[in-house]
Amino acid sequence: MASMRDHIVRLGWRFPGARVVSSRLPAALLYHGVPALERETGLSRDVFDRHVGFLKEHFELVAPEAADDPRRASDRIRVILTFDDGFRNNAEVVAPVLRSHGVPAVFFVSTRHSAPGKYLWFAYLSALRRSFRGESITFRAETIDMTPERRGASIARLRETLNALEPYPEGMYRAIEEELPALEEFTAERESLDLWAGMSADQVAGLDQDELFTVGAHTVDHPFLTKCDRDEIAKQIGEGKRWIEEATGHACDTFAYPAGDYDTRVIEECRRQGFRTAFAVAPRLRRDDLFERPRVGVYARSVEALGFKVQWGTFMRRVGLKVG
Repeated sequence: MASMRDHIVRLGWRFPGARVVSSRLPAALLYHGVPALERETGLSRDVFDRHVGFLKEHFELVAPEAADDPRRASDRIRVILTFDDGFRNNAEVVAPVLRSHGVPAVFFVSTRHSAPGKYLWFAYLSALRRSFRGESITFRAETIDMTPERRGASIARLRETLNALEPYPEGMYRAIEEELPALEEFTAERESLDLWAGMSADQVAGLDQDELFTVGAHTVDHPFLTKCDRDEIAKQIGEGKRWIEEATGHACDTFAYPAGDYDTRVIEECRRQGFRTAFAVAPRLRRDDLFERPRVGVYARSVEALGFKVQWGTFMRRVGLKVG
């Protein structure tokens, strides 16, 4: 089965005339962090450089402003590159690669981890799973098994526990910062900066000053917005927007939903806060194209899989099919 799937992926985007039946609007690809060195995700500076070279050779890379510009059937498929979360490696690894190729992109920044020593909740859990050296952690009188064979399941349960703490997401972050081991205690500084740290205000401003790049908002704390009440939704969206505008000196009118999680309340708040468009992952409501732009995530090294996602990912998203 796997070999058949791999064969389809390799040939699916090369099929003669495939661009004629593919989406006429640009395909939006979603990246997150791209560390300098290759980690377990398979992405790294060198891998990303190959991705960009591959995309330039076979497709047309365009700025997010072209999201609604249809191409002719015979033209190359257009691609928009998007980067979520605002990790430091976006400024130090991703941006230099894009500049070397002259390729535009949009960076959606969560602002909490712009301060030294602050981390997004899921980045902290990833660091804990990857780098914690002990065999157990005590959290609220419970012993969490961190042995290699149990670590994955333990982190999954801890994730559920943290996301259930109230008030959300403040309770979750308070627990991480006051009751669990500090990330600096079990992670080397070089690794932390490459993988988990966020961009500083100066780095965000530097991206904004480059004509290739757009900076968009991605909330303050990267919560699941549908878990938030209306006041918290307004706070997460509004304070994140204001932070970016203060850092860059420019209006911020593009948004991306953290984890692709949104509902009608979230869209309404984005409109109220003055955003003109928002990127999802898989469209949920299918009522508002401007605020439910589909994207396809990129998590692996394969350029063949990348080509398949560009060719067919937007179509699969729009008809509700899963994109691997």
